[in-house]
Amino acid sequence: MTIISFFIPTDKDILRDIKEDTRTIKFIGEGSVKQKLDVTKFIRKFIYRFDAVKTVRQIVYIKKGLSWELESISAIQSQNKKIS
Repeated sequence: MTIISFFIPTDKDILRDIKEDTRTIKFIGEGSVKQKLDVTKFIRKFIYRFDAVKTVRQIVYIKKGLSWELESISAIQSQNKKIS
């Protein structure tokens, strides 16, 4: 059960915050909301379309009052796996 209902950052908001175009980013799946008593986080995964390694990255937002603030962008794994 959530403490409060709210709107989450849209893909357009994310693209604006990371200063990228829709042609360069491919979002993976749906975003997820993690909510605790003291903090609410929104996490969205994406890859850069022209990245040869296809590194999966995640962007994390923190809810501050009625708005969302970008907390971090980090690489979490590579999609290409070497098969022997």
